[in-house]
Amino acid sequence: MKKLVIFDHDGLMVNSEQVVFAAMQQMFQKYTYNFTWAYYCTSIGLPVVDAITMYLRDTGIPLTFEEFYLERNERVHALMETELKPMAGLLELLAYLKARDVRMAVSTSGKRDYIQRNLSRYCITDYFSTLVCIDDVQRGKPHPDLFLKTLEVSETEAANAIVLEDSPHGIEAAHRAGIFCIAVPTRGINYQHFHKANLIADSLAEVQKILSFLDA
Repeated sequence: MKKLVIFDHDGLMVNSEQVVFAAMQQMFQKYTYNFTWAYYCTSIGLPVVDAITMYLRDTGIPLTFEEFYLERNERVHALMETELKPMAGLLELLAYLKARDVRMAVSTSGKRDYIQRNLSRYCITDYFSTLVCIDDVQRGKPHPDLFLKTLEVSETEAANAIVLEDSPHGIEAAHRAGIFCIAVPTRGINYQHFHKANLIADSLAEVQKILSFLDA
């Protein structure tokens, strides 16, 4: 078993991608733009700033960056209060790793206060020895900075770590950081976009089976 398992957050630990998509659909409908899941998937894994920049560039919605950011956040946070849930198999996987004294980290393009709030909401903060967020680095995914910073803070070599990711941007970041990566693809993203992952799992429950096999 590797010494450190690094978790992405959105879409891997919680169903936030579905929640954000629903909020974005509502927002874009207001401006009579058809915001599709396929288009949204191209932004999964990017820092929010980069995703908004892409949306404004591609759609021509008559908003400034700040106006878009504020309206997006208001809609997303309102939906998350009722719709956000941990992904199936997450709690079991955390317990499995803890029982084997495997250290765990979260490495995410999300903001620290948002991530800490969610970890606290599901009472899983204490599972993680390290939390590295977009606040801590110059560049988000697909650049390797988040994962490299996580290795540095954890005092762990890349060869002794595993990354769990749900997006092609995250897979690319792990690949560039030289870390073994297991993809748990977001629904609707073609598996061919995960060709740089070392392994692909259908769920976190399957990830646990894979780790059990690797530990054998």
